[in-house]
Amino acid sequence: ICERVAIILKELETKALEKSNYFTIAISGGSLPLLLKNVNKENFSKWIILLADERCVENDSDDSNAKLIDNELFGSTNIKPFRFIKINSEFLNDTKKVCENYYGQMRETWKELGLPCTGSSLIIDCMGPDGHTCSLFPDHDILRSVEFLDYVENSPKPPPKRITLTLNALKMCENVVFLVTGASKNKVIEDIFKKDQKMKYPAGIVSEINSNSTWLLDIDAASLINYKDNFIK
Repeated sequence: ICERVAIILKELETKALEKSNYFTIAISGGSLPLLLKNVNKENFSKWIILLADERCVENDSDDSNAKLIDNELFGSTNIKPFRFIKINSEFLNDTKKVCENYYGQMRETWKELGLPCTGSSLIIDCMGPDGHTCSLFPDHDILRSVEFLDYVENSPKPPPKRITLTLNALKMCENVVFLVTGASKNKVIEDIFKKDQKMKYPAGIVSEINSNSTWLLDIDAASLINYKDNFIK
């Protein structure tokens, strides 16, 4: 699955760089950065990396998605992205301000570089066993947000305070790629691939509202669906 991810990212990077000098990619946390280990690093200096979601902790905390991405993507190379937008820890005592500041950084970057303020070339996401993606949890108020970026103060998973791209942002993104591994996800995957069940889960909602959604599953995650041969082991 890591090799297939690398191929898809290279294809989307090439398309983005044909239209612009930059490749804007939003990455979520969890196990996802580990699955990006084979990504071609040749054009990292043209990447703008956004956090698809982030825990409201210091950037050097073990709970920080930014730290995980730094370690897994850039720890073995001297090539750094053009810009990696992280949260400002100055505002950690106020989740709303963390969110507002992060969105401000995003907008300033888009304006500075003449990029459209309609999202990323690519959002690459994982999915939890409950079907959540980014910090969009089932039956949570965050699913009704009309903002592009919003904040959560009562996440079902610790730590409770987070910022996240919303369904609105995921709908506007040019491409969404889900990387899902492990047997703990197979029941949700089975439900999502049944059309009448997918809207129960945030990840399923995203795949419904964004027609450029791609699923990459390992054999364990795909074990309950009928067309396993179409997925990457």
